[in-house]
Amino acid sequence: MNNYKILILVIILTTITSCGLKREKKTNYQSNNQSDIINIAISDFCKGKSKLLQIDNSFHVQYKDFNENLCRVTIIGNENKFIVENKDSLENLPNKFIECEKKLFFWKDKSSNKNDSIYAKFLKFNLIETNNEILEEFVDDKKKAAIYFFCKNNINKYKKVTSNTFNNIPRLKCN
Repeated sequence: MNNYKILILVIILTTITSCGLKREKKTNYQSNNQSDIINIAISDFCKGKSKLLQIDNSFHVQYKDFNENLCRVTIIGNENKFIVENKDSLENLPNKFIECEKKLFFWKDKSSNKNDSIYAKFLKFNLIETNNEILEEFVDDKKKAAIYFFCKNNINKYKKVTSNTFNNIPRLKCN
């Protein structure tokens, strides 16, 4: 009978421990500022181990107010380099970045000043070209992007669409 009690106790403790380890921590963002929304999208993109994450090493991120209820964050793999001929051309570089899963996510934030550390980060990811005569810009219309739609009144409500067009707008109850 003692072995039976020990076995039951081990099963109960194992169940409690495994349930506790499998719980996900969800962060509730209370604001609806652009930085928080972009951070949520990048975090979800990395955490979800998107197939798109495996294709490229750097990703261009764009934020856009979509309508009065929704905003959109687009994450698409970057295949192009930035031309930097002199110090003045640094102003044209994106000024925000996050490194996640050894991948670089970058964007331009109009409310922020230039970021001096982004040049070094772009060099690390081989995204800088100093000779614009050899640079070819490549656009792949078939390339898919992760497109996140967020409710402006509650940024914890969002949906992700993977597509190469912007026609797939999901239904999202924001009220």
